[in-house]
Amino acid sequence: MTSFDTDTESPSEGATKNPGTGFRLSPEEIDRFHAEGYLGPFDLLDAEALAAIRPTFQNIVGGGLTSPIYDRTTHRDWHLHYKNLLTMAYRPQLLNRVQSLLGENLLVWRSSIFHKAPGDGALAWHQSSLFAGEEYGIFRPALAPPPEYEVYTDLFNLSAWIALDDVTEANGAMQIAVGTHNKQYPVRRVPLSDSIFGNVFKDNLGRAGDTQRLAELDQRFACVTIFDPEEEGVEVRTIELKAGQFIIFTDRVMHSSLANTTEGDRRLAINFRITVPQVEVYPHQAWGEMIDGNDHDITKHANVMLSGQDRYGKNKYLN
Repeated sequence: MTSFDTDTESPSEGATKNPGTGFRLSPEEIDRFHAEGYLGPFDLLDAEALAAIRPTFQNIVGGGLTSPIYDRTTHRDWHLHYKNLLTMAYRPQLLNRVQSLLGENLLVWRSSIFHKAPGDGALAWHQSSLFAGEEYGIFRPALAPPPEYEVYTDLFNLSAWIALDDVTEANGAMQIAVGTHNKQYPVRRVPLSDSIFGNVFKDNLGRAGDTQRLAELDQRFACVTIFDPEEEGVEVRTIELKAGQFIIFTDRVMHSSLANTTEGDRRLAINFRITVPQVEVYPHQAWGEMIDGNDHDITKHANVMLSGQDRYGKNKYLN
């Protein structure tokens, strides 16, 4: 079982698992989410909370740090090591709003850190490919909802995307194609080094000095989504946030991010992917396949209960 870094704050300090209902979404907000695929921005962290948590992020993105969960350079699932990261997900400003959409029983199954340095390029339009192989084109789904769920219409997975720096159009803000979450757009298979995610991996691995993993990119493939918002006739919104704000979105909504065209303005963020216990996380574990669709060995992976309880017994937990 994965262990936390013992030098950091526990999730129960500064946040609780049962924080009340003070930040529930209104019926109008819920309707807007289902129509547009996202909500926000909302306030989450004040200046003091940001100052307290930034050193942890600097440790991760500063270069040369190998994940103890995956034994490689990655920006994924550091909340399983640095437990102070989880305090953000337990805050009622975030948790109550997600409960409004998914219900009381919630778990975090993944987090990702997004470091867009000055000069880093754009990330092209994509939907979450949780059900079709993820970035590496391995075609090993990460989530398996119950058979009665419609995977592209029923809601069972959300992302809470938290800005650690001010996010502007100039430094690489996210863009959302409004209302595109109820349709699965086609994909094509390309060399990973030529893909949207390949460029992100090159930037991150290059900064970390992981030449071995960089060389592996040439042997991998990815799935690229075929999408043009003008041809689809959909509205595109650029989502600017202040440091400490967050948005909630369904990964099925088409989203992208702009290039960081600044000379010295980093854009740092983290997301938490949240689902419900009746969904099986990494179902391929059941038949002994421990390499996921991102080519990560998930032997040390575990989920974290955010609220409520699991009555289904499909998943393993850290807590």
